[in-house]
Amino acid sequence: MTHDELLADINKYCSDIESGLRWEPDYYIKALRAVVELHRPAGRYCFSCIGENANGVLYPCPTIEVIEKGLL
Repeated sequence: MTHDELLADINKYCSDIESGLRWEPDYYIKALRAVVELHRPAGRYCFSCIGENANGVLYPCPTIEVIEKGLL
């Protein structure tokens, strides 16, 4: 799944909440979206994880992989 596809899935979920098809506190979705936006691709690496590891972490990083699995 690309970064844009992941954000689109989160946005769809958010739309479902706003329209009443799902019930979740919207702050959970906003927090999730913020994490996904932070962990975006920077070339082959994760933008956020580059600072944590001098060698960088390939995208998708473990954070994005866990989020993707949770949305399935």
